[in-house]
Amino acid sequence: MSDDFNCTQCQYFDGSYYCPGVKGAPCLPDLPEEKPSRLTLSKPFVCRKPVAEFVSAMENKLKGADHKPHWSTCSVDYLFGRLLDEVEELTEAFDTGQSPEEIRDECADVANFAMMIADNIMKKKDSKV
Repeated sequence: MSDDFNCTQCQYFDGSYYCPGVKGAPCLPDLPEEKPSRLTLSKPFVCRKPVAEFVSAMENKLKGADHKPHWSTCSVDYLFGRLLDEVEELTEAFDTGQSPEEIRDECADVANFAMMIADNIMKKKDSKV
């Protein structure tokens, strides 16, 4: 397999990866060890096409920020402030008539900061058990 692994929609099932974007077609025989960890499911994960496409946009935005510190090192207050900044950028994208792709990317930024907050909150909850 090549080192240019880019699919963000593939899911692991029964020893193989499947891509929901290609009607469950087999994808990726094995995932490179050096890539970020992925969720391994015991049965196929099926989601709506717009959800899969949006998740892909979110992952692409996150990959573009891989050089930055991980969000787990950020306070929830900081992340919430950044979420509000991204909502302002999304509003500006609408107000200035940016392209659908630019608006989608701003939506992905908003969603990513919401996900970061949720991830940090859930890890704090889990550590109190």
